[in-house]
Amino acid sequence: MGLLFGVLLNVVALLGLPAFSKANTKKEGLRIFWTVIGAIALFSVCLFEASLLAPELMLKLLGSKYASLTVELQITVISTSLAALVAAIWGFLTARGLVGLSWIYIVATLTAQITYAFVGDLHTVRGVLWLGVVTSGAHLLTMIFQAYWLILRPRELRRNQ
Repeated sequence: MGLLFGVLLNVVALLGLPAFSKANTKKEGLRIFWTVIGAIALFSVCLFEASLLAPELMLKLLGSKYASLTVELQITVISTSLAALVAAIWGFLTARGLVGLSWIYIVATLTAQITYAFVGDLHTVRGVLWLGVVTSGAHLLTMIFQAYWLILRPRELRRNQ
């Protein structure tokens, strides 16, 4: 899953982030931001649908030993999709030098992981994969907060002063 999203995120880094960095108006910047986030979300939904409709095809790529891990595949797709959205939003923030609230990311991550350690199951493969979903979910919530606070909320799209 990481390789599939890696290709997509490389395209974002090569095309989307420089364009966003050079955007002169809020409207132009938001158009680029939402286009990239929408493309990643659409790709994520398509990949998740593929994992629901044809998991055996996706698992065949990994080998015959993994043929029975359909639920684990779907959890991995969710986790990787969330992580790709986080990476894209983080890229947008750094493209404009807007990383002033990055301490929130650390607090949210540690809080989510410690909480899951007490209420989740870390003794099974599924449980550990769900830890990845919880961690990526905490990252995404933090990035959404930061993107709103630093990109979407200001009247003008500006560099961090």
